Amino acid sequence: MIKALTLVAIVCFSTLAVNAAPPNPHTFVPNRGIKPSKIMAANMKSNISNGVRNVIYIWNRTYANPTGQISDLLVVFKYLSNAPALPRQMLLNKEFELYRVLDTKKMLKALDRFQEDVNLAYRALFEYSNLIIGSKQGSMDDAYETLLKEMNRMVKSYNSLAKVANTEYKQKVMPYYALDYKKERKKTWKMW
Repeated sequence: MIKALTLVAIVCFSTLAVNAAPPNPHTFVPNRGIKPSKIMAANMKSNISNGVRNVIYIWNRTYANPTGQISDLLVVFKYLSNAPALPRQMLLNKEFELYRVLDTKKMLKALDRFQEDVNLAYRALFEYSNLIIGSKQGSMDDAYETLLKEMNRMVKSYNSLAKVANTEYKQKVMPYYALDYKKERKKTWKMW
């Protein structure tokens, strides 16, 4: 009985591949590039957007000494500087067929600009940390102004990347950020 069942199962499963019809290529055309583009959007949101958000959060936080803030920023920048690598590779790889659903040239241009500005901000942060630690001599005010300028430039290029991504995906994939979110707001008092 068991031998008969195993024989029937072997015959059924061995002929399954023979009986299956090959897929028609035209049935897959509308879906090409959609799944990789969703994966790329999730990756950009989780790595790039969260990295920039963490930089802004640490930048606006008050610390007892600047070395704690700089060490936290250096850790975040370490991962943020590598974040655009995967979306860039996906856009350049023709097998993902992202060119069917996205304008890859615009996305690559925005990603390259963001990568360049992240590297400049990372370098400015490293120079400023050398002055704070005391391993290098120089003006701390000038280094801080340079760091502030590079951080603003990085956030601005992130916002342009977010604008390009949101336009290409036709939905809000990446949020927009400002470097200084703690602006003083004037309180308005109503007279009763």
